[in-house]
Amino acid sequence: METIYKRIKRDGSVVLPKRALSRMGVKVGERVMLTVREKEIRVKPVSKLSEMRGILKGISRKTSREMIEEIRNEDKEFDY
Repeated sequence: METIYKRIKRDGSVVLPKRALSRMGVKVGERVMLTVREKEIRVKPVSKLSEMRGILKGISRKTSREMIEEIRNEDKEFDY
């Protein structure tokens, strides 16, 4: 884990350091998802829909509700 300090610009923006983005596997022009809870912001890369084709094939017989619940539980593990 690495801690990086940045200043907030007048327009409220923050520039994320290139080294942090590359550690996350994010490239220029790609999208990220920001999750805001209380006084913390979590940044996650957003996968392209084309990259997700077939990822569940043969892996799981879980229902979509079970998979959604599993994803929600993973998000709860993040220490806000």
